[in-house]
Amino acid sequence: MKATTTTTSTPNFAVQIPINKDSTTKSSKPGVLKTTCAITAAIGSFSAFNALSSIAANKYLNESILKNNFQIPQDYYEKILESAKPNKKVTIIHNTEEIYSKTKEFYNILLHKKGLNKYPKLKNKIQAMILKPFKEAKEGRNSFFNPQTNSILINPKGKAQFMIFHEIGHALNCNNSKFCKNLQKLRTPSTVLIGGIAIATAIFKQKKEKSEKPESLFDKTTTFVKNNCGKIAFLGMTPILIEEAMATFKGEKLAKQLLSPDKLKELKTLNRKAYVTYAAGALALGAGTWLLSFIRDKIAAPKKIESNA
Repeated sequence: MKATTTTTSTPNFAVQIPINKDSTTKSSKPGVLKTTCAITAAIGSFSAFNALSSIAANKYLNESILKNNFQIPQDYYEKILESAKPNKKVTIIHNTEEIYSKTKEFYNILLHKKGLNKYPKLKNKIQAMILKPFKEAKEGRNSFFNPQTNSILINPKGKAQFMIFHEIGHALNCNNSKFCKNLQKLRTPSTVLIGGIAIATAIFKQKKEKSEKPESLFDKTTTFVKNNCGKIAFLGMTPILIEEAMATFKGEKLAKQLLSPDKLKELKTLNRKAYVTYAAGALALGAGTWLLSFIRDKIAAPKKIESNA
């Protein structure tokens, strides 16, 4: 007899779940009110962040820098300037109080002619902003080189006497180097233009989803700026950082010829501390711009909605 074999088939109990291939996820754009609230909150945060950064920088300046005993005899300033050998005549102005008074009077008349007397708060704010370096020089807390008049304003009895070498460095940048002179000219336009573009894009451009692709050249450009707004805002201040560093380098090179080793060491320490305020300002602008963009996008983030076609 032949052996017979039987085969049994095991039933397949796997359950197939139908997949709706037409299921899509869409994002709803935020409304005008939500976007406005997001922009307002972001600008408020940006302003507060930069205000706190400015307060911290001023506190650092007053506590770490302006509590120094670095002194230079008044008749020694001209000798320092002569040793620098600028290509054009540079004037050192010591009567800071008189210059402050005359400048204040000049801008008071000018702003009056422009019709700003009708808006006293705005006028006072503009005037205070213009007069700030002159007031600080009068009080002996600061010194500056004015490229328009090719002069250095410094109070010979103040706490900013050590800055004379740095300011002469600015004078050398202006008069002895085309590259550094161009950097001086770029300081304000670069910060305002590049920083302004970064800030404006951070405010008004909504960050794209990962799945979204830029459509036009303008969209690609603004998307790139949006994604790198903090770095770009920082980049806008690089002409200031480079030109300030060059002024310090040239000033210290001059000081090496005129000061004792101990005095030179003290000067370098003060210069490094002063430079920190510029670097901190650039970092604060970059971080503040990133924060501005982050808060705006968090509040005005589009809602994801799943839909079945």
